[in-house]
Amino acid sequence: MTKEQILKEMDQAIQDVANLPALKSVGSANTVRMIEKLFNIVDRFAPSSSSFRVKADRLRDQDTKMFVGAVIQPLTGLVKSLRDAIAADQLTRIESLIRADTFTDFLSMSEHLLNEGYKDAAAVIAGTVVEQHLRALCNLRSIPTKQPDGVKWKKAELLNQDLAKDGAITSVEQKQITHWLGLRNAAAHGEYEKYAAPQVQLMIESITFFMAQHPA
Repeated sequence: MTKEQILKEMDQAIQDVANLPALKSVGSANTVRMIEKLFNIVDRFAPSSSSFRVKADRLRDQDTKMFVGAVIQPLTGLVKSLRDAIAADQLTRIESLIRADTFTDFLSMSEHLLNEGYKDAAAVIAGTVVEQHLRALCNLRSIPTKQPDGVKWKKAELLNQDLAKDGAITSVEQKQITHWLGLRNAAAHGEYEKYAAPQVQLMIESITFFMAQHPA
């Protein structure tokens, strides 16, 4: 899902609120549905640790204690603020910088371990970075990262396939990621003879380039 599509969905929700009958909206079935829609937008598009989520949780708590519809105006205001932040790339910029720094640290750790002769540990850490970055890319494009039961995480290879189907990555990149995940799995399962240190070095360098090409 692109930024433009997200903004379009939010604009439509804000307009739907404006179209609710002013005097009859509180407590109506349409208002209940609209409130759930607005909460869903915040849950999907606001960063997990952001003030938007915190404020939405407070409003959700109020909504269960007060008469139905009492939170629709402040909730709409919250969605408008979130919409403006997304339009200005403020949330993406902050989260991406934090995530990029974290992943870079782990890749540096992986390279250090490789240089010290621990190719297997290096491969596992680099592969974990790939999986986390795939999940971040899916979140960025609103691609589900959990299985239909909503509890178990999707396997990294399935995330890889979903990103390719969505057009976020090319088929060549998809195959490359599959190779990285295969190398990580070999290292994690003790199949050390299936790869050598130079392959892990190339893996780390390629992952670094891929993440630069596809920030999340």
